[in-house]
Amino acid sequence: MTACFAVSAIHIAPDLDIATIREFMGLRLSLGNFVLFIAFIALWHLLFAAFGLYEGSLRSSAYRKAIDVLKATLIGTCVIVASAVLFKISFVDAEFVLIFWTGTSFLSFCLRLIARELLVRNNNEIANLRGILIVGANERSVSLAQQIRANHGCGCHVIGFVDDTATHAPNFEELGYHLVADYENLSNYLGKTTVDEVLVCLPIRSRSEDISDIVLVCEEQGISVGMLRDLFKWTMATSAIRQFGDQTIVMVRPHTINGARAAAKRALDILLSAFLIVLLLPVFIVTALLIKLTSPGSVNFSQERVGLNKKPFQMLKFRTMVMGAEQQQAALEHFNEAVGPVFKINGDPRITKLGKFLRKSSIDELPQLFNVLKGDMSLVGPRPLPLRDYAGFTEDWHRRRISVRPGITGLWQINGRDHSSFDEWMKLDLEYIDQWSLSQDFEIMLKTVPAVLRGSGQ
Repeated sequence: MTACFAVSAIHIAPDLDIATIREFMGLRLSLGNFVLFIAFIALWHLLFAAFGLYEGSLRSSAYRKAIDVLKATLIGTCVIVASAVLFKISFVDAEFVLIFWTGTSFLSFCLRLIARELLVRNNNEIANLRGILIVGANERSVSLAQQIRANHGCGCHVIGFVDDTATHAPNFEELGYHLVADYENLSNYLGKTTVDEVLVCLPIRSRSEDISDIVLVCEEQGISVGMLRDLFKWTMATSAIRQFGDQTIVMVRPHTINGARAAAKRALDILLSAFLIVLLLPVFIVTALLIKLTSPGSVNFSQERVGLNKKPFQMLKFRTMVMGAEQQQAALEHFNEAVGPVFKINGDPRITKLGKFLRKSSIDELPQLFNVLKGDMSLVGPRPLPLRDYAGFTEDWHRRRISVRPGITGLWQINGRDHSSFDEWMKLDLEYIDQWSLSQDFEIMLKTVPAVLRGSGQ
């Protein structure tokens, strides 16, 4: 939109008595015009979000996407024309409108076609595919699995099937499909396996009780559920429609951070993390030098943590302990003072003198801004747990916290994290997920600053 706006304005520059592009670029912009243009950009984002243009590029046809782009750009152009009349912007005439609307529509559509092609190519690798678990081993479930397999662009692959009956579809084994669990062991299987979505293909009338139990298990663990028919009343989840070939799936999602909301949150993460990395660069340099000068070993500490949908990632921190501290943890387990699967000792002997200050001031967490920039974490969200702590979960509802991207700060950090029990910590994480909004993210970030200055929690 910005590029097309500039091109359209430069094209009619002779009408403004501007001889060259250099003179056009040298025009002084008033604060009012700058604010107005920022408002145009925000409006553009909202319009594209409203028409679903930031959601999956593979979920609708090129024709449907083109119609949505034309609608969004037309409404946005009309608003710009109205603003030009209201604020007396002289160069926004009929020629400007034609060039601007044509350019934005064409570029927006072409960029989405390019994105679609890149996604299709990216989805050719199994590591990039979303893992689908299908409940039911009947003919409908096999047909669905075949359509997922045939549709390479959908970005999914079938992990396996769940069923408790001895009778399966006639060609079930012949097609290479297999059972990975029965209904009784589904909860245990989901707790140990990376599953992105569960699709239920059971008869509604005869298996309604089983379906309700399956939805509850998935909801507790924060895993999206899809069904072929009929909607149920879910307590926390939201629903969305998805297409696999000629079959319509109703997706049950454990939270509202999806589509345009997720795109807005991710955009905020990228902008703020990049800004903070540049702003805090002197702090990074000084801290790295102090760590090197005060204790032998590396500057950074990298630990495998549980991320979105149980996908592990390497979380970065400034090193605050002696080298080999993780290997010493087993010998200190009997000193653990935390309730629940987490590990914590007051006066941990492995922490260096500088490390105590870095933890008290939360400076040790700053390298996680790179995790945010990369996409492993968000600025705000549930704290990522080590693999050891996650393996100690005994309640399914604890696992729903991993249905969103983990964060550097969250409700737990601003609500006296040193004095919270493990269950209270988990409840605060779920409260954040259930009540999420961008305004809440801003509020948590603002409240994190005084919490860090007070040194409340390490």
